[in-house]
Amino acid sequence: MAETDTLIKAFTKFFYRDVMFLLGGSIIFLSVLYVYDRFPSKEPATVIYAVAAGFAYVTGYAVQEFFTLIRFIRTKAGVPPNTLSKLLYRAFERRGVENPDFKTDDYNRAKKWLYKDGPERFRADHERIESLKQLGTALLY
Repeated sequence: MAETDTLIKAFTKFFYRDVMFLLGGSIIFLSVLYVYDRFPSKEPATVIYAVAAGFAYVTGYAVQEFFTLIRFIRTKAGVPPNTLSKLLYRAFERRGVENPDFKTDDYNRAKKWLYKDGPERFRADHERIESLKQLGTALLY
């Protein structure tokens, strides 16, 4: 039974993350179709939906990875804040970052505690925030 629960949790995490990429890419494609007034006039075939979903997933993932690679935005915690992050923090919080000297070891210890001994609620919050960062990066386009 424990193996089944582990498998279901792994699938759920995988599914939620990938739905974010699919949603982000779909919004990009639908925006382009709307701007150029190219919505189909009749019901497309099911194969078209499957192909469009594949392209939407790849597009959402590519956009997220592109903005992550150029370090415009970070999808993971555990790295020191870059200049953009500090600027956004200052804009929203109206104060500077208190601890700009981020220690990766501290983050790794905290994450180890979170996934080993920490409450389930905190783990769920952490995973939700990382998923939202991925969605936000995919929709940044």
